[in-house]
Amino acid sequence: MSLDKHISELLNLCYCPISLEIMKEPVFNKVSGKTYDRKSVEQWILRYENDPLTKQECNIRDLVINYKLRSLIDLLKDHLNLPEKYPY
Repeated sequence: MSLDKHISELLNLCYCPISLEIMKEPVFNKVSGKTYDRKSVEQWILRYENDPLTKQECNIRDLVINYKLRSLIDLLKDHLNLPEKYPY
């Protein structure tokens, strides 16, 4: 696999699969194992009471801050020009 492909996959981790924006506060859902931006996933869970990707039943108490991803996003934002919205 090429370096460009690895970098692309790494950058994809920075974006919320709900909002398609760079995550400001990434949270890990203990039920599904997926990470989302807190604001987006809390709104989703309050409305649907499930995980947006897996549809597993969950609640806001299942969310924990993903400190490692937050650090990675901060590092990449400092060194790369990441677009705020996901670049399709």
